[in-house]
Amino acid sequence: MKSTVYLDTTIPSYLFDERESIRLHIEVTQKWWNEESHNYDVWASEATLDEISEGHYQKKQELLTFVVGIPILMPDPRIVDIAQIYLENYLMPSIPSKGMLCIWLMPRFIKLIFC
Repeated sequence: MKSTVYLDTTIPSYLFDERESIRLHIEVTQKWWNEESHNYDVWASEATLDEISEGHYQKKQELLTFVVGIPILMPDPRIVDIAQIYLENYLMPSIPSKGMLCIWLMPRFIKLIFC
């Protein structure tokens, strides 16, 4: 059985980035994607799609097309409820949205590797 990997926005964005200042990160990410990603069940989330849709990326359309091809992980309703409690009680003030908090909480309920 394959391990499950959750991709936040960083991994897909590096696959389409061309900045020299982060060239090493881009190359390592591309190498992992090309040589290792097939060894995992790879997932993204609506939060990943939202962040890309709202962000400024050089190759935004290619990036969106790529991410749309990755299965979307839907949060368990229990996670949404916990996220709401966190937000209402200011337990995680640095988390910008319920969607992002759900992503942060997911590995506590299912076995995920964050990338």
